[in-house]
Amino acid sequence: MLLHLLPMACCERCSSNGSLHYRVSTTARPEWHFVCPGCWPTTSLEEGYRYGGTRKRSGRRRQRRPQQATTG
Repeated sequence: MLLHLLPMACCERCSSNGSLHYRVSTTARPEWHFVCPGCWPTTSLEEGYRYGGTRKRSGRRRQRRPQQATTG
């Protein structure tokens, strides 16, 4: 599957598409959700704000590392 053919993710606050989102939670919404850079400043000021990482959509295909043989 080619990554550039995957749909872009949506912000869970404003529903805008984009290739960059922040994983956050707040007291008002304790489950993890993704917000866009436009919604992040407001979200980061909410009570109980927690940052959980950044999701970036990359246009390149990632290569898997070959598995090493285990000897026993």
